Amino acid sequence: MTPGSPSLGGADVLLAPGLVEWNERRWGLSARRVEYLSEGRSPARLRAVLYTDGRGRIRQPRLDPYLALSFESSAPEGGPQRERQWLSAASQLAADLADGRLHGAGNLPPGLGDARPFAWGGLTTAVRYTYTGPLPHDAAHAEAAVRKRMSKARRAGYTFEPRANADDLQRMLDSTGARQNFSYGLSSGDVDALTRLLGPEVFRCHTVRDPLGEVVSAGARLVQAGGVALDWVQGTEPRALNDGAVQLMYAGVLQDLDEMGATSFDFGGANIAAVARAKSSWGFRLTPYVSISRPSVKQLALQVPAVRSLALRIKR
Repeated sequence: MTPGSPSLGGADVLLAPGLVEWNERRWGLSARRVEYLSEGRSPARLRAVLYTDGRGRIRQPRLDPYLALSFESSAPEGGPQRERQWLSAASQLAADLADGRLHGAGNLPPGLGDARPFAWGGLTTAVRYTYTGPLPHDAAHAEAAVRKRMSKARRAGYTFEPRANADDLQRMLDSTGARQNFSYGLSSGDVDALTRLLGPEVFRCHTVRDPLGEVVSAGARLVQAGGVALDWVQGTEPRALNDGAVQLMYAGVLQDLDEMGATSFDFGGANIAAVARAKSSWGFRLTPYVSISRPSVKQLALQVPAVRSLALRIKR
């Protein structure tokens, strides 16, 4: 592979050293940087960070939407050479995931949608969805209801800021988690640590304040200048939902990410019905991605009769 070969798929920001260090500390994981080269004279490169827990199992960090992967090739996108390169490099990753006892699901970033090497390697694959699109984003592509909510928030005196205090961010995340019966597992100390390790250019926080200046919405994104920006965490006080605080938040976020140099935005998943409905209203493209897991004991048991039947047919 020649120097400077373009990245044709992946979420490079998840490979950032500061995020890798933070994931190790916060979740008690050990990170291993690996590189898989395809066969041939001008090989493509698949870079990855594989995290293992205390039992040696490969895991996707809790808040990362995808596995930390980046596929780089000088071959034309969509052509047979690139396809062969991907199959060659991804087959090596699939072997590591199978041998390394992948625990839970691991998601391939959008753009790396050919799941065959993983299926051939004995892993279970499934299709999931997110919303993605280029930056800058034209607000005219959003539904009328979104634009109406944004206008309502502005008229009421709500304001957007491209920054967030760690305590305010934690408070908003806790509020949303309590309302929806889950936990982000982030403390203000965790937020401060990630800000120190990545800096505000990569770990980008945002706030919306009500007319009295109180924080009613806060969130954070992971930004790769010249690449994708990932929606990471977001929380909002219930009392501000009907006033358009969330819509004002994302209008400001998309503009800020564009100014930070990101070329595209990824909502980081849209697989829960209520969440998917809200994200779809922004007019981004519904984008599939591949989820990988090890087959369960039940799945393996169901495969045994089929394998036996196939073996008998071959013998005849």
